[in-house]
Amino acid sequence: MTREPKILKADDLWRKIADTRSRIVTEFTKLQRNRPDWVSGNDVRLVVAGNIDTALMCAELGIEAIRLGMGHDDWWNGDYPNLPTEARRIYRERFVDNLRIALLERTHSQVEHLMRSLVRSKGDEKLSRGSYRTIYDRILRQNEFGLSMPASDRGTALAVIKIMAYTRNTVHNNGMYRHPHSRTAQSPVTYQGVRYEFVDNTESDIMSWSMLVSLAEDAFEFVIEISDDTAFDSGAIDARAH
Repeated sequence: MTREPKILKADDLWRKIADTRSRIVTEFTKLQRNRPDWVSGNDVRLVVAGNIDTALMCAELGIEAIRLGMGHDDWWNGDYPNLPTEARRIYRERFVDNLRIALLERTHSQVEHLMRSLVRSKGDEKLSRGSYRTIYDRILRQNEFGLSMPASDRGTALAVIKIMAYTRNTVHNNGMYRHPHSRTAQSPVTYQGVRYEFVDNTESDIMSWSMLVSLAEDAFEFVIEISDDTAFDSGAIDARAH
């Protein structure tokens, strides 16, 4: 994971997350109001949208803990008076890093759950249990299910999903990207006009807080957009169905 500057600008980061959540909550509330049958039916699109908001809220609360507590010696002196200054710094950095990983993992897992549930709702049980890479490629790149969303929006969603998946791969390999099939393969992704290279057995160091919050917001926007798409059943798709 990318290391933030030594002096974490917790106030700026907290505000960025809070502003992002404000936009998300407005859209989420509108979706709930427009689809009361989805609320009662535990629809997967509502559940996933709500869980991405919750993941951002947990990150916001964590940064608030830095701002009001862990960023000040008085807080450490109260409960951990014998912990050396250097140890306090290390634990604070690791706390922030774990917040970041948690936001990535939760957002990624929820989008994957959505994609698998949508495929299952179309009766393709085999695909729904298959490779996630195959699922998002067939839904977004090949557009096998006939999404009405513009190709540019599908491209953005595909980039978001790939970056989250590839970065999650590096988390599971202690910072090293490991291609699932080839030691010589590369997995380039262009997101917001920037090309990112994921090279097998090489450290990946791209995940800043700013980028991660943007990815979470774009993932949420994808959930909202696909919720209105006629390619999938407008009735409730139970998030608990398997």
